[in-house]
Amino acid sequence: MRRRDSLVSNPLELQPKTSSAIRRRFSGPLLLPPLDRRHSTLDAKKLKHLEALYKSALACADAQKETE
Repeated sequence: MRRRDSLVSNPLELQPKTSSAIRRRFSGPLLLPPLDRRHSTLDAKKLKHLEALYKSALACADAQKETE
């Protein structure tokens, strides 16, 4: 264990140097909107519509294969 610690003398030396402006700008907590604003109910409607379109496209493709 001592050998491993001696290989990495200072873990801060391995990290790339960042400017103080970047550290100051992103040093706060991550602020996210509430869940109800992150996941809209409209997304579910779009997904259902997309599933219906996909099923109809598959049905059309199957119908074309049967006619050939």
